[in-house]
Amino acid sequence: MSLALKLFPLFLFLLLLLPIDSIPIIKSLLNPSTPHANSQAYVETSDVTSQFTIYASNISSCLFKTAVIPCECFLQVSNDYRLEENGKLLSKFAVSPPDIKIFTPSTHEMLNELTVHILPKLCREDLSDIQLEYRSFQVFPGEEESSWKTVSAVAKTLKDTKTSLIFGCKHFSDPGYYRVSIRLSLVNYTVQADKWIVVNRTNQNALRLREDSIFPHCSSDYTVGWSLAECSMEHLHYRLRILAVPEGAKNHDDGAVYIEEIGIAPDMHHLKISCSQFDIIHEKYCFELVSVNRNSSVSHTWHSVCVSTEPVERKLGGWSAWSEWSACSETCGSGRQRRVRFCNEPVPKRSKYCDGPLIETQECTLTKCPEAMMPQSLSTNCSCGCALSLEASSFFASSRHSRMCEGNQTWTLPKMDGFKIADFTIRKQGDAKGKLFFFLRAPYQELVWSSDSHQEYQFSLPMSAPIFVVLWSKSNDTARLKQIDDGFTVSYSVRDADSSPTVAKIDSCQPFCPETMAIAIMAIIFICIIFIPPLVCAAVTASMRRNTSPEVPLMDNKYDSEMIRSGNTESTHVSSRNYVAKRSIGIQLSVQSTPRTARACLSHESPVPPRGQSSLSECDELEYDYYDGTTFPGSFLAPVQDVMYSQIDIDQIIGQSELFINSVEKADVHTQI
Repeated sequence: MSLALKLFPLFLFLLLLLPIDSIPIIKSLLNPSTPHANSQAYVETSDVTSQFTIYASNISSCLFKTAVIPCECFLQVSNDYRLEENGKLLSKFAVSPPDIKIFTPSTHEMLNELTVHILPKLCREDLSDIQLEYRSFQVFPGEEESSWKTVSAVAKTLKDTKTSLIFGCKHFSDPGYYRVSIRLSLVNYTVQADKWIVVNRTNQNALRLREDSIFPHCSSDYTVGWSLAECSMEHLHYRLRILAVPEGAKNHDDGAVYIEEIGIAPDMHHLKISCSQFDIIHEKYCFELVSVNRNSSVSHTWHSVCVSTEPVERKLGGWSAWSEWSACSETCGSGRQRRVRFCNEPVPKRSKYCDGPLIETQECTLTKCPEAMMPQSLSTNCSCGCALSLEASSFFASSRHSRMCEGNQTWTLPKMDGFKIADFTIRKQGDAKGKLFFFLRAPYQELVWSSDSHQEYQFSLPMSAPIFVVLWSKSNDTARLKQIDDGFTVSYSVRDADSSPTVAKIDSCQPFCPETMAIAIMAIIFICIIFIPPLVCAAVTASMRRNTSPEVPLMDNKYDSEMIRSGNTESTHVSSRNYVAKRSIGIQLSVQSTPRTARACLSHESPVPPRGQSSLSECDELEYDYYDGTTFPGSFLAPVQDVMYSQIDIDQIIGQSELFINSVEKADVHTQI
C-alpha cells in the first residue's frame, strides 16, 4: 500500500507529460451522434437510475433520468455541448441547425405566383417567420449578403408536418435573384433554402404590331398594341419607348436615336403613331415595352420589336448538319465529348437566330484507368521514409511524423530493369499540411509532380530512373493538425509498359523560367531608366563644347604684354593665330598746355600719309588712321571661309562723339583704327 502511494505522484506526473493527442477521445453515446436543434435524441445506456446533465457552452441546459433526451435540451446551435452522467463526462458533441427542408425551383417566370414546400422535423412547435428575399443581378463586391431585401414575410407555426406556402405574383416584378428563408423564434436561428431562384423572363407582357415594314403600309397611322399580365401591378408604370436605328447598325443598342417615350394608362391596349413620325433615312424603328417600379425604382424591358422602315429582303436561318463527335476529354475511364453545328444554311438575314442548341455533349467511356493496389492496412514502420521494394504498395505521408524524423520525409522507389511504368494515386485526407513532391534520379533534382501544382492526383512515371517522394513541412504545421489521419496516402503499382506513358512533369526552371526572366527584364529596364539619361546628357554636353569656339576676351584684356610702336600710334602685336577680333576704333587723347586754333579744311594741306602715320582730319584736330581688321583670319569681319571687306564711316562716328563740341579744343585728339 505504501509503495502504491509513493508511485501515484509519479504516475500523475507521467500522465501530464503525455501529449493531448494521445489521450483517447470518449466515444459519443448519443443517437444520433450529432443531433439537430429542436429534435429528439437518445442516450445509449442500460443504467436507468443515472442522472444525466447536458451543458451548452458551459451552461447547464437540462437534467433528465431517462434514455430519451427532452426536446428543450437542444435549443441552441453550437459545437460546445457536453453530456455528463452523475457528474462524469460521457461525451462531447455538437448540435446542428434545425432539420427543415425548403423546396423551391431554380427558375421562375416574372409576374407569376410561387409555391414553396416546407418539410420540418421539429420536436416542439416553433412560430416561424417565412421570408421571401430579393437581390439584383449586379451588386458591388463585398455587398452580396447585405444587398438582400425582404419583399414578403408570412408567419407560420412549424413542427413535423409538411407545409406549402404561396407568394403572390406581385412580388416577382423585378428581375434578379430570390430566396426563401425561415426565421425560427424558439431556436433563434435562420434556415435558408439550398439554392436561389432566378427570375428574369416572362411571356405575359408582349407587343403586337406589324413586323414586315412600316412603309408602304403606313398611310396615316401606325398601330402598336400590347398585352399585359393579369397580375395586378399598381406599382408598375408601363411606357412605350421608340428608337430609330441608323443605317448599318447591328442592333438597336448600337447608336440608336431616342425618339419618344409614351406613358401607358392601365385601360389602354394599343396606341396609334402618326406616319409622319417615321423617316426613311433610318433603316428601322424599334419599339420597347418598359416599366418602372415605383417602390424600388427598378426599370425593366419586357419586350422589344424592331421593324424595317421600308420593305427589305428577309431570310430565316437554318442549322447546318452536326459535326463529328470530338475525342473524349479523358484518356481512360469516363469523360465527355461534344459536337457543334452552325446557323448558316442559310445565314439569317434580318431575322432572328436559329432556335435550338449550338453545342451538344455526351458522356464517353474508355478502358478502365489503371489503379494502384491499396493494401488493407498501411505500413507504420515507414513514417519517416524508406526504400520501397514491393511492386505494389502504399504508404501514408503526414506532417505529424516529422517531429520524430530528421529532415524531410523521403520515400525511394528504385530503378527497375526493362521498360516499367509506375502508376501513382494520391489521396489527400483531411486538412493535410505540408507539400508532397516527386523527383526523378535524385532528391530535389528533377521535379515531376507536386501537391500544390493543380495537377491530376493520378499519374504515371517511367522506372528508368529512381523516383523520390519527399514530404516537406514547416515546423509549425504539426501543431495545426486536428486529426490523426490528416496527410497524403500514396498508392502505387508497377507494370510493364505497352506504350509511351504520360508523365506528369513540371517544366524545369533552371535558370530561365518566366518568373526569373521577368524579374531580370524589369531590373534591366530600371537600370536603363536610372543611368542612361545622365550618360547621354554628359555625352551631348561634351560634344557641344567641342563644336563650339571658345569665347576669347578682348585684346587689351588678354594680350597686355608686348606693345610695339607704329609711328606715333600704339598697336597691339597679336601672335595668336586663332584670335578672333572685331574691327574696333581706338581713340587716343593727348593733352597739351596751350590750346590750338582750328585749322582750315584744305584738302591739299592734308595729303594722305603713309600707312601707319598720323593724319589730321579736314575739319578738326582729330586724327584717325585705318586698320583693316581683316588681317586677322577667323575674325568676325573676316571668317576663314568667307572674308568680308567692309568700310566704316569714321566721320559719322566722330560726328556723334562728345569730343566734337567746339571748333577750338584745349586737347589734341588722335584717332587710331
